[in-house]
Amino acid sequence: MFQLKKWLPAITGLAVAVVLASAGPARATIEIDYSIDGGARTFGNSSAGSTVTFSSADVGGSGLFGISLTFAETSSPNGALPNVALSQTNSTLKSLYSSGSHEITIYVSANGFTSPTSPPLVSLSSSSAANTALGSVNVNFNSYVGTSNTLFDMSGGSSGAVTYAVSGQAGNGSGTSSSLVNTSSPFSVTNVGQYTLGASSNVTVVSGNTELASVPAPASMMAAFTAVPFLGLGAWLRRRKLAI
Repeated sequence: MFQLKKWLPAITGLAVAVVLASAGPARATIEIDYSIDGGARTFGNSSAGSTVTFSSADVGGSGLFGISLTFAETSSPNGALPNVALSQTNSTLKSLYSSGSHEITIYVSANGFTSPTSPPLVSLSSSSAANTALGSVNVNFNSYVGTSNTLFDMSGGSSGAVTYAVSGQAGNGSGTSSSLVNTSSPFSVTNVGQYTLGASSNVTVVSGNTELASVPAPASMMAAFTAVPFLGLGAWLRRRKLAI
């Protein structure tokens, strides 16, 4: 009984730590910004919920683009893959000009994530797909993590760019990219899609997704961790035997 009382505070602390570690990621804000032809990033819309939308028949009154964007944030704790995702679905981009080409960059960011965290390294993945009804589009899409937990922080690592081109009626294209990054709680996630549209283009961005997932530990490491309690039990039995 004495031994149990001695170790009870440590056992209680461990249980609390396990409960806190298994809690779902908390997120504070999700925001859409944009820039045109490499200009300053301009605020579009933000939300304290899990989705954010932004639409404009003439972005910035510039006479260049009409857009309709929808992004959603999802979190899947307890080892489910992916653990965190920013997903773009069926957004549309239209060029309002009749000659030449222009670029619109869509920035989407969310912060306040608490998992998955390193170690070990975390998998950061990008995937993008687009269709053209008319005209053409060149796509450069990338995903980032930010260790400062501020929106649009891109200093914590990148998935690597996804690039492809689509043109013509019923044209379609897609690509994926991934890398391993370090994360620490809390952190932000950002994706950046650069879309260069030809004149009179009508583009549907079918997906522009960022996924952040835990990487399963190697079997050898799991075996080593499994053996730790037994090693501790063996040492305790040896000490007890010597005491007797």
